[in-house]
Amino acid sequence: MGEQTRLERTSQVIRGERSELRVDDGRLTLTKDATTQARPTNVTVPIDRVRGVTLQRPGPGRRGWLHLSVVDGTPAPVSELAATSDPYTLPLRSRHLGPARRLTRAITDHVRRRGLPHEVDVPAQASSGVVLTTAEPSRATDARRTASPPRKPEVVTPRGPEESPPREPEEDAPGSDLIARLRDLADLHRQGALTDAEFQQAKQQILGG
Repeated sequence: MGEQTRLERTSQVIRGERSELRVDDGRLTLTKDATTQARPTNVTVPIDRVRGVTLQRPGPGRRGWLHLSVVDGTPAPVSELAATSDPYTLPLRSRHLGPARRLTRAITDHVRRRGLPHEVDVPAQASSGVVLTTAEPSRATDARRTASPPRKPEVVTPRGPEESPPREPEEDAPGSDLIARLRDLADLHRQGALTDAEFQQAKQQILGG
């Protein structure tokens, strides 16, 4: 395989918001203790299954995040709430930005030097190379992505767009799917993951109001 890349030689721990990302012995391990989870979520990924990284810089009064693009992983989050819940994403404050930038450069360099393909993220399906314990991304996670704050005007559709040709969701989606999404949203509200204002806003987005 030739000379080791910087990522293969790296041994470090990046601590984020209620979470940490450990790089050691050719693996990346992300452990999270999200507010909506009873137990920590632990994800272990061999470095050659990482295809890239997305770094959202934190700003005044808001968190950023570092998302690992992994074979059989999850899409990059679109909001702080989704970043908190996603098992492949490390929420960040400004004090964590320096180590996160260095790891981002190391991952980018590793993917380029090893000639790894840039594969499209697919929802996790218990890959043989990725160990995901405690919980996998669920419909509740999809609902959190749908209920993102209004920084983007469009509603994020949680279903994979590659499964079928583009179609009008209002005309083709069965009524049971709308009820299920509203029920999931109500569950998040009861758990305290959404404020009253966020709940009402997300409900209006789902109803098309």
